[in-house]
Amino acid sequence: MTTNGMKSRSAEAHATKKPIAKQQLLADLDYPTLKSLADLLDIPGDRNWRGLIAAMPSCRYDQVTVERFGMNASRPNGSPAYATLQDMGNRGVTHKQLVDALKRMQFDLALEKIGYRGD
Repeated sequence: MTTNGMKSRSAEAHATKKPIAKQQLLADLDYPTLKSLADLLDIPGDRNWRGLIAAMPSCRYDQVTVERFGMNASRPNGSPAYATLQDMGNRGVTHKQLVDALKRMQFDLALEKIGYRGD
């Protein structure tokens, strides 16, 4: 709330955001949500897009495909994580499967970015 007792627009917009249905397909998530998640997963470290692939047993990728995703980093505005998320969406991965993988990664910030509010 602001000093005059009214909610700020961003707080109001955040409060009215609908939770994502567990069986909603990853491909149906909006661009800002996927981009925000991809930005986190593009940061080098244990909790990156390669870690997501490892934590997602329902999506098996061969080494050539993983390297193809990685090549996106050399493109202007390229994102290996966004390419990975798009492919997972095309394979029919659900929001619940993504949440489960991010939980296995213990990636709370990423869970927050996709609107996860707990079970």
